[in-house]
Amino acid sequence: MNDLETNGFRPTGDYNPYLILKQVYDNLGEYDKFLELLKRLKTAVPTDPTIDRLIDQYQRLSNGTIPEIPKQNK
Repeated sequence: MNDLETNGFRPTGDYNPYLILKQVYDNLGEYDKFLELLKRLKTAVPTDPTIDRLIDQYQRLSNGTIPEIPKQNK
């Protein structure tokens, strides 16, 4: 999170810290934390449809509307 605040959105490179955080939050079931990160990314990249799709998915996960992350997305 500090990297996002300090350096902004940087989705490229040898590793993507946002994907790593997604995997960690998914494994821990802390969907609300990844949702907050997605909302911050949305302000940095407002026209990215992937972020919109993920926000929708993680809002439903946080609310318990869908039971878990599909295996293909983990």
